[in-house]
Formats: sequence, C-alpha cells, structure tokens
Amino acid sequence: MSNLKNGISLEVKLIADGEDEDGNPMVVGLEEAIVQAAVGRISYKIDKLVEGIVTETAKTLVKEKVGEMVDKFLVNPIFETDKWGNPKGTPTTMAEEIEQQFKQHLNEKVSERDGSTDRYGDSHVTRVVWAARKAAKEIAEKLVAEHLKFLREEFTKNLNDRIASAAIK
Repeated sequence: MSNLKNGISLEVKLIADGEDEDGNPMVVGLEEAIVQAAVGRISYKIDKLVEGIVTETAKTLVKEKVGEMVDKFLVNPIFETDKWGNPKGTPTTMAEEIEQQFKQHLNEKVSERDGSTDRYGDSHVTRVVWAARKAAKEIAEKLVAEHLKFLREEFTKNLNDRIASAAIK
C-alpha cells in the first residue's frame, strides 16, 4: 500500500490478465497495475468531488429561483374576478390578502370553552384571546404542578427529619 501526497492510497495487486498462447496466466506489469489502481481511485475521488459541487450548485440555484418566484407571487398585483374571469375592483397583492385572512382568522369569534366556531349558546371571544388564555392556563398549570411537587418533597423531607429526630430522643 502506498500513500501519495494528495491523500489517495493505492493497493496494487498483480493479477492475471488473460493467458498467453501456451495457456499460462499473463500477469499485468507492475507499472500498468499501478496506473490501473491510480486511475480507479482518482476517478472515484473526482466523481465524488463533482457530485458535491453539482449538488451544492443546484441547491443554491433552486433556493434563489424559488425565492424569486415566492417574492413575485407575494408582490404582483391580483384582482378579484367575476364569473367570466374579468378583473373587478381594486388590485391587491397576495401578501395583503394573506395578512387580511390572518387578521380575520385571529379576530373570528370562537367558543370560550374549546375554541370551536360551531358552538351555540356558549360565550364567545376572539380566537387570539382564546389562544392567549389557553397558553396562559397551560403555563400556570405547569408552574403550579412544579411548585406542588417541590412542596411535597420539602414536606416529606421535613416530616422524615422530624420523625428521625423524635426517634433519637
């Protein structure tokens, strides 16, 4: 095994390469065996290097193109249309439409009990208020549970210490 300066290691094996006219195995010469081994390893290394370069270049190009397409999609004017596809009203952008839909979603009235929109007879709040209350409740429940666990552990420790102290007396 021989290590070359560029980090490629070669294993050269002298192998039979057919037979001569008498039927004896022909052995490839040492120089040819070295060249064949080097070509195989170098070819493999070049393939991997090119594959990496192509992959990174493709990722970069796709990311740029998709970013451009999304930007165009969000800022190009769009129109509401009639049933025949003719534009009507004032133009808007997809970004403005998304923002408007998001605001409508957050301000939609939902059941205070479970956040659903199809409950009758329940008191209603906006979805953003319901979500904030739900998150606050979950955080409070977690903090209370942690504090109760701490209090139980302290109580048990103090009780065990008092029992041990009383047993010693």
